[in-house]
Amino acid sequence: MALTYTRLTVLFSDLYLHEQAIYFGKFSLHYFRTAEASPRHIAWMLDEIGAQYDMMDSNDTADIYYRDALNILSDTNNITYRDIVTHLSFLSYKKGESLTTSLRLLKEIATKAESDKEFFSRCMNIGEVFYHERLFDSAWYYLSRAFHESQNVNSKKQAAEWLVAICKAQGNVSEMLEYADFLVPFANQEENQGAVKSQLTEQYKNYSQRKQDILHQQERRKNIKWTMTIIGCLLVLLSSIAILYYKNRIKKQRLEMQIETERHAHKVQQKALSGRLKKSNEALHNALKQLDGKSTYSKLQSEPKPVQNYISFLEAPICIHILETVRQQRFKSKMDFLIYKEYALQKGQLLALRVAADEKMGCFTIRLKKHFPSLTEEDITYCCLYLLDITDADIAALMQKAYPTVCERKRKIKRIVGGGNNFSFTLRNLPA
Repeated sequence: MALTYTRLTVLFSDLYLHEQAIYFGKFSLHYFRTAEASPRHIAWMLDEIGAQYDMMDSNDTADIYYRDALNILSDTNNITYRDIVTHLSFLSYKKGESLTTSLRLLKEIATKAESDKEFFSRCMNIGEVFYHERLFDSAWYYLSRAFHESQNVNSKKQAAEWLVAICKAQGNVSEMLEYADFLVPFANQEENQGAVKSQLTEQYKNYSQRKQDILHQQERRKNIKWTMTIIGCLLVLLSSIAILYYKNRIKKQRLEMQIETERHAHKVQQKALSGRLKKSNEALHNALKQLDGKSTYSKLQSEPKPVQNYISFLEAPICIHILETVRQQRFKSKMDFLIYKEYALQKGQLLALRVAADEKMGCFTIRLKKHFPSLTEEDITYCCLYLLDITDADIAALMQKAYPTVCERKRKIKRIVGGGNNFSFTLRNLPA
């Protein structure tokens, strides 16, 4: 089968029917690989398919096939390898890459030719490059050698066509007649070839149509076979989706009712906690004012006042807002943080929190940067939140971060700052 499809590939290639040549070439390649043929056979077919894409100006696809062919060959001392390198070099020239490099490689390959037939074939490649570059003197040297010394009729015919074009460009009528006379017998041959080409094209169309009909019938039988099964599966799937949707809807309603109940309870509790916090703050202020002893009072005036400062910090509007939000909502670590999106702190609120910490807690963020320079700006914002002695779940909801992410950041900050379980206490008592 591989050899049969190879013969068809060559047949259509000789008639410049590239799409058909590629079609049969791929079948040939499949059977060569199935039969575990020698690498040279597989490389030759890859090169042939690449050459068809090359002639169709599908340069990228041609490049892939050429390079696949090179990767298969381990022996570089054979004509297949030299053909592939020649094709790659000429393709590089077509793609607008280095002309000098392409010509150098083509000339190197020509010097390694093992026969006159191969050598003159390489001369045709070099002459074609010079011809397209309109370097007619150099092109004439290689093309005339191929025309006069090659025994390959196709090479002589192609060389003659280019030489006639060069003679026209240079006004060399006398020599042009010699090459033009050589081309005369091929006129009828091309006409005959055209008839053969049309016949083969028609046969190929019929073959493709028959194959498509067979495939269509097979596909139709498969479709009929599986139609009832698919319909049954779809009915089962739709029923399952309907049941799941109904269960999820009931579950969602229950969850919403539970959240609403807890929210109402939290609001009631928050009002009570807010009243108690206000009374506690007032009592603490009164107790501080009533401290006995001038020395104690003067010491409190001259040294930092961590307790008073902390109370002032908690009374800042942004802190009251955050604490009331936390106490009211009671964020849960197991809930998706996106559920609490409406309670997320904005950039302005986070900035206000940092300002309050600096104003009320003796330049808190500046002291953090001074003593722990490895902390990032975001780490310092988290430290301002931890000053409020709120939980990781609260911070995850307010910062709109995953709960494990917040826990990991806290561990990182504690490795830098230190401190035990009461991290808020550690932050409140930073050194000056």
